Amino acid sequence: MGELQGRVEWVGDNELLIRGTDGMAYDIGVDEQTRLYLKGEPVTGLREYREGDEVRVSYGDGPGGLVAHLVDGVPGAGAELPRQEEPAPREGRERPESSSGSLR
Repeated sequence: MGELQGRVEWVGDNELLIRGTDGMAYDIGVDEQTRLYLKGEPVTGLREYREGDEVRVSYGDGPGGLVAHLVDGVPGAGAELPRQEEPAPREGRERPESSSGSLR
């Protein structure tokens, strides 16, 4: 069993590509036994991780290469902020129509 720290470079359906602090790229697989965390909270899948997130991974050898036992991450400095929803129009008020007329 090994441990790795680095930055997420790519997220696949069942694997992460991580650039370790040693500068090497590691392709780490995940399976149904892998425990996934982000900011200390459990997450449901790899799609919760983004490029640039910092991760700590404990792993072992699997039939196809390295397989993660635990992935624990924090959002990277360039992580996207969640989009804020636009406020709904107030009741009784209509949205203003465009004054440019219809396009043909």
